[in-house]
Amino acid sequence: MKIDVGQCSVIGLAARCSLELPVESGLTVSSVQGTLWVTSTLDRRDTLLEAGESVTLPGRGTAYVTAMGEAAVRVIGPAKAGHPGLAGTLWRWWSNAFDMQASERHAVRQWGVV
Repeated sequence: MKIDVGQCSVIGLAARCSLELPVESGLTVSSVQGTLWVTSTLDRRDTLLEAGESVTLPGRGTAYVTAMGEAAVRVIGPAKAGHPGLAGTLWRWWSNAFDMQASERHAVRQWGVV
């Protein structure tokens, strides 16, 4: 089965069924239930995922996800352009938090925050 990946999808798979996934840089495949065999045109190594495990695929290409038994897979697409995701948001907050004038830093220390 070929699938178009949205931002986040959970798909149930019967034993020995496969998905063909178009991969954009940053696509994450997670096993919600069961064991998954993940192979990709981007990497010569195959990956086996147990429930709770995930793999993030770099680059662009095609990935194939096969259920070793009854399984459920979560596919999380990369963050869309203009949306920095959690890491970008935290970095922006961190850099802004320490971009204070000397007088502001003194006031913060005076109140025991730092």
